[in-house]
Amino acid sequence: MTWRDGMELAGAGLILLAYWANASGRWSRESARYLWVNLAGAVLLGIMAAWRGAPGFVVLEVFWIAISVAGLLRRSH
Repeated sequence: MTWRDGMELAGAGLILLAYWANASGRWSRESARYLWVNLAGAVLLGIMAAWRGAPGFVVLEVFWIAISVAGLLRRSH
């Protein structure tokens, strides 16, 4: 396994953690923890998608990042 593989797995793991925690009722979709973990996972996956030249996944992660940031901004108001 390369460091790139590890970064991708970490990003996917963070997003899956947030999904599981929300689906199981542990984290609200409006909670800062849920939004930050989603954001961190999307940033890691977005960087790795760009590095590997996967434009479809870059677009997906850019939107995932934007949605997470919008949620965090909504919380701050």
